[in-house]
Amino acid sequence: MELYNLKTTKTPGVFIITKFDKHLEVESSYILTYDDCHCPRGQAHSNCRHRTMIHIFKQHKHVDDGWFLDYHTRQWVPPVDLDTNAPEAHEREPAPLPAAAAPVDPPPAVASGAPKPRVLGLRGL
Repeated sequence: MELYNLKTTKTPGVFIITKFDKHLEVESSYILTYDDCHCPRGQAHSNCRHRTMIHIFKQHKHVDDGWFLDYHTRQWVPPVDLDTNAPEAHEREPAPLPAAAAPVDPPPAVASGAPKPRVLGLRGL
């Protein structure tokens, strides 16, 4: 589990992103903007996950509010000092993630004289 939170600085457009482990211990923090990040990947490449996350945090209105984003699952974790039963804990929860795509129906069988495909088991090897 890799948890991140995002905070603004006194300079408009400049953020601090912090990565936490599953015990909420700080692993790293980086100063970043929409165009630049001081992480190792951000220094060597044109993009990094931290700059991508700015948009996710802003879209769900979780900048400066203590909420954590689990980067791999894209699930939100409430702040540790916020009572999860309090009404304000649910005020800014994002909409649920979209469900998986519906299964696609197989195409109709073609009525031709072609033989039906066979699935070979271990005996067919």
